[in-house]
Amino acid sequence: METFRLAGQIALAGLVLSALAMVFGLLTKQPWRFKVVGYTGFLVVLTAGLFALTFAPLTRPKVEGAKPYEVVFDRGRGRVVIAVAPEITSEELSLTLQQARSQLFSSGRRGGDASGKLQIVARTLVSVKSGISQVIVLGKIELPVNAPLTDGGQVTIDPTAFATLQTARTQARP
Repeated sequence: METFRLAGQIALAGLVLSALAMVFGLLTKQPWRFKVVGYTGFLVVLTAGLFALTFAPLTRPKVEGAKPYEVVFDRGRGRVVIAVAPEITSEELSLTLQQARSQLFSSGRRGGDASGKLQIVARTLVSVKSGISQVIVLGKIELPVNAPLTDGGQVTIDPTAFATLQTARTQARP
């Protein structure tokens, strides 16, 4: 982000020089005055874009120990459902929820849910019988939609869901 800030400042200096040349060209009716208008317009767009890139990171931080997940439900509002592997532990689930929060949280979700919170729910599927699967909700993370990116949110892990998952795993083994 610092690189974009520096590039934006350099582009801003170029914009000011171009604007001064444009005003000079227009006042003195120089033959190149309309070219400078185009250059100045381009520099306005370039400078605005560079400064816009300083507001949000281009890459999201990676949380060590987080397991892969798949987004199952997301309408861009206040609730997201992710699917994780049934072999996940509670510690790995907590880290995975933090990773999902860092990847899925954005300022575009601010106008969504009436509760004013973003909720990411983690669930998994286990096979109960042949052809029958059970959905188990393992945990969730909640945070206000107006929270800063550094806010970790409130992680809730359901221990009874992990007990159900363990039971389903042992019953599925022949």
